[in-house]
Amino acid sequence: MEGKKPLIVGIDPGTTTAYSIIDFEGSVIKLESAKNLGINSLIRDIVKEGKVILVGTDKAKVPSLVENFAVKVGARLVHSKEDLKITEKKSLVGSSETKDEHQFDALASSLFAFNSIKNMVKRIDLFLSE
Repeated sequence: MEGKKPLIVGIDPGTTTAYSIIDFEGSVIKLESAKNLGINSLIRDIVKEGKVILVGTDKAKVPSLVENFAVKVGARLVHSKEDLKITEKKSLVGSSETKDEHQFDALASSLFAFNSIKNMVKRIDLFLSE
């Protein structure tokens, strides 16, 4: 991981696939959506930005594209016990701008994954600053 920024990725697969890349502070690095975006293109586009540590989805049953992506990049997969509700997604995304519902879902997915480790990251930062 030396020299590579640790990343959290959210993916919304489908005919139009979207992905969101955020850092470990929850800031958006990249938010994209495209038709017929295959796994190889997805991996190529995302790993240019850094080292993927977590991959999030808004679905309880993890879509195969998301699972395959996480396996291929060696990242931990984060998903909820139930599909995220629209109110939960809106709460996660807040006022962040997205171009379409696919980007919205991808961003919510990455922020959900971020929230799953946020407290641990804060404790590590506090420990390192002492």
